[in-house]
Amino acid sequence: MKKVWIFIIVMVFVLSACRAGDQEVSEPTTEETSTVVVDETPIEEEAGSETSPDETPEEVPSVTEEEFDIEKAKVDEILIQELKSMAGNKNLADMWQYIEENISKVNVVTADAMLISFMTLAEEQSWTIGDDLLFGGDFELHQLIYDTTAANQGMFDRSYLILGDDKDELLQLLPQNYSRSLAVIFDSGFGLINAEGSYYPTVDYQMILGVANGHVSEMTEAYLKIMNDNTVNQTTVEEYLAITPAELGERAVELEGFLMTYSERPEVYTEMITRLLNVTIYKLSAPNPFDGAVTEEGILSNEYTIMYQQILDEQKTPVITMVADSISRWVESRAGYVGTYSDMDALYTKANELFDEASNLVTDQYMQQ
Repeated sequence: MKKVWIFIIVMVFVLSACRAGDQEVSEPTTEETSTVVVDETPIEEEAGSETSPDETPEEVPSVTEEEFDIEKAKVDEILIQELKSMAGNKNLADMWQYIEENISKVNVVTADAMLISFMTLAEEQSWTIGDDLLFGGDFELHQLIYDTTAANQGMFDRSYLILGDDKDELLQLLPQNYSRSLAVIFDSGFGLINAEGSYYPTVDYQMILGVANGHVSEMTEAYLKIMNDNTVNQTTVEEYLAITPAELGERAVELEGFLMTYSERPEVYTEMITRLLNVTIYKLSAPNPFDGAVTEEGILSNEYTIMYQQILDEQKTPVITMVADSISRWVESRAGYVGTYSDMDALYTKANELFDEASNLVTDQYMQQ
């Protein structure tokens, strides 16, 4: 039954990676792995929810949306055309260098446009970059990165995730023939993440945020912070929940809140935020023993009960409120019983039905604007 559970979740999501915090890096192996009425007031960030100073640069006031509107008529077309030319050649390294050199000199709408162009291509090219430059059968490099970070843990913030300044540290420790290949990836705006023993490129939002901070709109800064936080503290490790139930509820509301607040957003923002939101929706829809959501007797845990009730009390976002309401009613109808390791058929059915309903709502409300 456990294999069925894992198969279902894996088929739904491939956004699983390594847990931030105390998550241990998996050592490389040679195997391949690959309507509830709500208050629709825009979500405000809660105090203390921002990434810690060692993960993101010092806070700089962002440009307000009013200022952003005023600047809309002042896009620097020359700079944007230069970037478009680089994007056409899929030259991420040149694009990033160009952005670093010019973002502090341009107005906010041009800065936004520059980053949107870069991040769109970076997300599109992430797997190609990995295939071409890192994963051409050279498994020795994976093992070398693992051994190097494990032997020098004090030099890295997180040995399973290489971002920001940690990239330079790693390059200095590796033999030149390997560091050259990695430098191409790092210069293109990527870091590395360890997943099931292999290293994959991941867009380095920590680096992007450091350069963009104070030069972009509220929307773009909010997006970068969310993406950085979800890279550093992933919702799942492989297919298992990697954050607390309380954090899961808060993250789901934050993600849907972004879509509610910024209706005029670039396609890449919608796509990436929706991917992350769908992961949280499924985890909210399927409280299961593997995530520690139920007791040994199959009863929903107090942490999950409190988290669902918090969402229902606040009713900040419609889709997440609907999910919390639906799963809570279902659990209540079963006297608190969710299921055990050997008895989860009913949960599978409910979770899949609820996830489909919620995903359709996300599409209707946020992806057709």
